Amino acid sequence: MTASYGIEGFTAEHLAMLQRLGIERLLIAYDADAAGDRAAEALAHELALHGIACARLVFPRGLDANAYALTVASPT
Repeated sequence: MTASYGIEGFTAEHLAMLQRLGIERLLIAYDADAAGDRAAEALAHELALHGIACARLVFPRGLDANAYALTVASPT
């Protein structure tokens, strides 16, 4: 697991690491807002050019991963 540095923070180092590890599929979990939608689409397109397939984890509109995690019960 890794994280980009915001919606414009996927770096060349991220790509190099994914390629070095032989990653073939990636799950994108950007915020559920217009900026997150655009960034996820752009990143998926860029990664496809490098042979990495992407899927999108979609949170309820307006939430990010942290906000969503705070709305669900802890697994026990």
